[in-house]
Amino acid sequence: MQRIALVYCVVALIETYTTKLRPSSLKPGHLSIFSAYQWQWLGGFVAFVIYMVTTFSLYVPDWSFVDYNSQEPKRYTVQCGMRGHLGPACNAVGYVDRQVWGVNHLYSLPVWTRSKECTLSSPAEGPFLKNAPSWCRAPFEPEGLLSSISA
Repeated sequence: MQRIALVYCVVALIETYTTKLRPSSLKPGHLSIFSAYQWQWLGGFVAFVIYMVTTFSLYVPDWSFVDYNSQEPKRYTVQCGMRGHLGPACNAVGYVDRQVWGVNHLYSLPVWTRSKECTLSSPAEGPFLKNAPSWCRAPFEPEGLLSSISA
């Protein structure tokens, strides 16, 4: 819901401030939609470029977190040290959210805990494998800051 509210607010602001810049009638032709709504197209293109550049060029260092969902809190370290990774452990979306919101404010039971690498019960929930990677227990915010830019 936060993502919808944020995107709605941004689109409403663009519409509010660019209404007077738009022509009252469209000229005939296939490209008239682009010229009439040039500011909206520009806003969408800038958001797309910011998202893509950040996703593929941001360096994600190694990081650690404490898992409070087990009987005893335990610290785990996720080995990253890379750029442009799209997997659950080392993507730029998670990194931006960890830097802005902090690890303790992210959703602690993300959907990837049900993947084959994490549990034998996949695709259902179940106990973690003994040799499950540390990222299986890592928090992640599905409606985070960077992923809201692409919305």
